[in-house]
Amino acid sequence: MSRVADEPPPRVISVVIPVYRGESTLASTVGELLPHTRVSRTAQGATYRVGEIILVHDAGPDRSDLVLQGLERRHEVVRVVWLSRNVGQHAATIAGMAASQGDWIATLDEDGQHDPGALGDFLDTALRERAGVVYARFADTRAQGALRSAASVASKRMLGAAFKTPGI
Repeated sequence: MSRVADEPPPRVISVVIPVYRGESTLASTVGELLPHTRVSRTAQGATYRVGEIILVHDAGPDRSDLVLQGLERRHEVVRVVWLSRNVGQHAATIAGMAASQGDWIATLDEDGQHDPGALGDFLDTALRERAGVVYARFADTRAQGALRSAASVASKRMLGAAFKTPGI
C-alpha cells in the first residue's frame, strides 16, 4: 500500500505477549501476526502496521525459551524480554509494555485466542473515542481461577486509573 503525500505515516503498533507455557502455540500466534507487519488500513481509513512483537519470557516450566530464541532469530520484528524469574502474567505484560517503542500497544495471549485481525478495529475505536485504553469482551468465557480473575480486575483498575479511563 503506498502512502498519499498528505496522509500521516502509519501508526505503529507494538504487540506484547507474556509467555509462560507457549512452547506449542507461540510460533503459530507469531505467524498470525506477521502479515500485520505490512502497512494496512483500518475500516475507518487509518493506516497502521505492527512494528514489533515483544515476547516476554515469564520463566515457565516448558521449553518456550528455545521457541523464543528461534522466533527472534527468524523474524526481525520479534524482540524477547527475558525475565529472571516468574513474575506472573500481568507483571510480565507491564514489562513488555515498558520495553515497547510503538505508538500504540496491543496485548495478546500466547495461545492465539485473540484474533490479530481485530487490531484495526481497536485502533479505530481508540481514534474515534480519543481513548487511551481500549478493552474488549471476548466470546471465550472459559472459567479462570479466582486468583487470576481477581488479578485481572485489579490490573484493569490500575491501568484505568493510570490512563484516567473511567469504567474499566
